[in-house]
Amino acid sequence: MFPDNICPPPSNPNGGQNVKTESLDSVSQPLQVGDRVRLTSKYQGRQFTPGEAGTIVTVLSAGFPRGMRAYQVRLDDGEATLYPAFYEEELERE
Repeated sequence: MFPDNICPPPSNPNGGQNVKTESLDSVSQPLQVGDRVRLTSKYQGRQFTPGEAGTIVTVLSAGFPRGMRAYQVRLDDGEATLYPAFYEEELERE
């Protein structure tokens, strides 16, 4: 018997057969502070190169278009105290 605050495991409606489900990796999870990222080839700036990696330190509202975010990243090779900001499409998880 299960305590009142714990639900029993769900029963399998497929009679115990394994069902293929979508992987959580394929679902886009928003980037957040602490995530390890690297620059993609979509970065067109001159100061950094695609493949450089770092850690997100701040998530910023880019303001336009509405809901767009920018991410300040502490790059591994940098010693800056001001961290560059990149748009989401310029970053990918490591």
